[in-house]
Amino acid sequence: MVYYVIIRGPVGVGKSVVAKSLAKQIEGVHISIDRILEEENFEDSGEDGFISHKGFLKANEFAANLAKEHMKNGKSVIFDGSFYWKSQIDSLIEIMDTRHYVFTLKADFDILVGRDDKRESGSVGKEALREGLSKISSFYDGFVINTNKKNSAEVVGEILFHLK
Repeated sequence: MVYYVIIRGPVGVGKSVVAKSLAKQIEGVHISIDRILEEENFEDSGEDGFISHKGFLKANEFAANLAKEHMKNGKSVIFDGSFYWKSQIDSLIEIMDTRHYVFTLKADFDILVGRDDKRESGSVGKEALREGLSKISSFYDGFVINTNKKNSAEVVGEILFHLK
């Protein structure tokens, strides 16, 4: 049976690394909401320093269409993104209308700063990290995994445990 997984959390928490590894382990497909926002130019109209809610909903529709095609071919899908708004998650769940799991990854601010400093794509900076963490922490959805003292393999293992 196919399903999809939403992996959400702040910058530096390890969403993309975990999502790619999980997709590989379950022989599924990884879809990055952040990549869709950038490549499809849905990130241009910000709200309070964040990509607009409307931009995220457009990215959801685009991502859902991609996911549905893969799922028709028997592949489960792993989405990763910040998912700042609960309504963004609810929208994707409504559009997809199939078995799903949501995981919120979290870490302490100092851990996120250290990880952000090592990002290949460049640091987003402490202020952006602080604001993003605040937005993510305004609600937790699904299973919550603290990544402070875990490597990506341990996080993937915990997710796999919940998928069984």
